[in-house]
Amino acid sequence: MDIYDNNINVLTNYIADGSKGCNSNAVGVELEHFVIDKNGDCVPYINGVENIIEQLAQNFPKHVYSEGFLIGLSCDKYNITLEPGAQIEISIKPTENICEIENIYGEFLSVINPILDKYSYRLICLKTKQRIYRLSRKNVMNI
Repeated sequence: MDIYDNNINVLTNYIADGSKGCNSNAVGVELEHFVIDKNGDCVPYINGVENIIEQLAQNFPKHVYSEGFLIGLSCDKYNITLEPGAQIEISIKPTENICEIENIYGEFLSVINPILDKYSYRLICLKTKQRIYRLSRKNVMNI
């Protein structure tokens, strides 16, 4: 076996070791968002993202604090966390229906957008496509 084939095997085994098995067709989604102002500049945590997270909290039954700072929110369909660089991440819990993921993301946007609008802020995702594609068994790689 040459080095190339060995590397392929090592990577394949590494990925397979992290697999949760094929018992479910459920998929979850995590999207990290930067908050930007009307000039396209990133909004800082202090007096910016911090305020947004605090205002979001009234819509969530569970709150997560670290050293007195609100860093996470949770409901039955998704979690919101504060990420490095003052990013806001939504983690949508696994579901077998891709349309449900799109609906849940829409619910998140309907909660956060009115808060962002107060400050003329908006969310952007980098290095991701904004569309959610339907998945079928034939276009999912089995490892």
